[in-house]
Amino acid sequence: DTVSDIFGLKVYTTSGVYLGVVEDVRLNFGQNGATGVALTDVNPEVQEVAGGGEGVIIPYSWVESVHDVVLTIDVVQRLSHENITVLHLLDVEVSP
Repeated sequence: DTVSDIFGLKVYTTSGVYLGVVEDVRLNFGQNGATGVALTDVNPEVQEVAGGGEGVIIPYSWVESVHDVVLTIDVVQRLSHENITVLHLLDVEVSP
């Protein structure tokens, strides 16, 4: 399996809440691993909490498993109850 295998997969929380579709993966070559998963077609509830951008990046540490879909911890509940601030808008360009 490669990182690109998750592109296009739907993302759900372990409680069944739809989050979005994997568009990209943020990599940290210094740590040899993924640090974030960029989503498009984002659930409106998640978009609202994240500030209303077209997409969001969730920390890869929230990913529980990857098979036919990507399962994450219960992000929506965590976002609304703990005011998590690690989501980033995809429409912000990052220079290499």
